[in-house]
Amino acid sequence: MATIVIVCGAGASSTFLAHRMNRAAKASGQNLTARAATMGDYLSRLRAGDVLLVGPQLAADFAQISAQAEGMTVRSALLPETIFSAGSADEALRIAADLIATDPQGEHHG
Repeated sequence: MATIVIVCGAGASSTFLAHRMNRAAKASGQNLTARAATMGDYLSRLRAGDVLLVGPQLAADFAQISAQAEGMTVRSALLPETIFSAGSADEALRIAADLIATDPQGEHHG
């Protein structure tokens, strides 16, 4: 089972998105789980994560967050500004699936 960690500033937006992603993944038979994180706890949550999705409100911090994730061999992506709108769970799942399909050496398998 793949684990997707979603980080936003305080954790509210990521919590809503994680719930929607988990429902969409279950409905489509995908074997994954999404977990919300805050800026204060995402590093500890990454230990059990396969990919990290970063909320658009953290765009200014993405380079640092991404480097930290890479140091833990966790691939990351900055989510688009529209990610918290309707249909966002499916879009986030597609982004995560692309990251999961790419091994740590950057080779795409899909």
